[in-house]
Amino acid sequence: MRRESRTLYKKRSWIKVKSLIDDIKGHHLDFEEKQNGVFRVFVQKGRSQFFVNLFPPGFGHVVGISDTNDDDYQDFVDNYQNPIEDNPPVEIEHVLDTTTGEAVPKWSEPHTGDGKLRVLSSHKPLLSNGRASYNYFAGCGDTVASGTVGTGQKIQVCAASGTTEESVDIKFMNCAWPGEEIWVFGGSVMWANAHPGDTFCLEIRAEASPVVPRAVAEGFGLPVDYDLDGARIKYAGPNLGDYALGGLPVFTPNWDKVGHWDLDSAGTTPMPNISGSGRFDWHTVDTSVGDYMRKLPIMGTNTSPTPIDATESAPLPYGHYFRVTLYCDDESNTPHLSGYLRIYRERLK
Repeated sequence: MRRESRTLYKKRSWIKVKSLIDDIKGHHLDFEEKQNGVFRVFVQKGRSQFFVNLFPPGFGHVVGISDTNDDDYQDFVDNYQNPIEDNPPVEIEHVLDTTTGEAVPKWSEPHTGDGKLRVLSSHKPLLSNGRASYNYFAGCGDTVASGTVGTGQKIQVCAASGTTEESVDIKFMNCAWPGEEIWVFGGSVMWANAHPGDTFCLEIRAEASPVVPRAVAEGFGLPVDYDLDGARIKYAGPNLGDYALGGLPVFTPNWDKVGHWDLDSAGTTPMPNISGSGRFDWHTVDTSVGDYMRKLPIMGTNTSPTPIDATESAPLPYGHYFRVTLYCDDESNTPHLSGYLRIYRERLK
């Protein structure tokens, strides 16, 4: 019997990480480039990843991270960075052999032993760093403020007489922590007392990116590097702006590609787009990103859950959430809508 293994992260010195390189056994050096020229350099050995954080000369003190010798950083840049970029290590997936307790490579051959094409189709996402995700059927969101899973707003919308529109917001823990990966696959819906013309929507929205004006930011020592273009945040330059970020920014796609931000090739580091042709924006107000379901018609009463499933799962990025809206064709109508979402997540409680 085999199951997927979890990576064990072990911090080491630069000298120790280099000593673990073994081309014969496939233990290659790799790295991730963080913000401000910081590198996270690592060697993968089975299910253990040995790493070191290398900070450029003159980098300010970082709480919780020990200082690194400037020569170590320069050694990596001069002798290792370019060769890795020119010949990136081949990523090998490992599984844990529960019989021997050893992590062994999982070879994904394209054909079976009798020559047939091997096909594996799944809408289940693979989370970052190889973390496992699980099916989660959500009849409600999470309570983000307290960090409690499964105690948030129920997916139930009741339209009172005299209104033509009613909404509820369904938020998960990805609104509090970027590492909380939520993927949506589908769901199910029921309704009652619906009339011809009544519909509902499932909208994706993004929370506001927090900003702090210069007068306040300087008192907290925050870098005032940003200006506002209406409700959009743009980069002004080091201490050349009127605002500082008051927290992590929330990326929203700019479908017209006239945004103020892009991401680096790894998709992890914000890159200001000075020309205003970026793929993303940060907004200071709550923003609509798009719709998964748009004006789906309902009529009469349906107490049997009607599934609405896709053929693939889609991510719900940091700071994004769902808004379920019930629309009435006539304000005298009083329809009810309820359902659940089928999502994938790591945390189940």
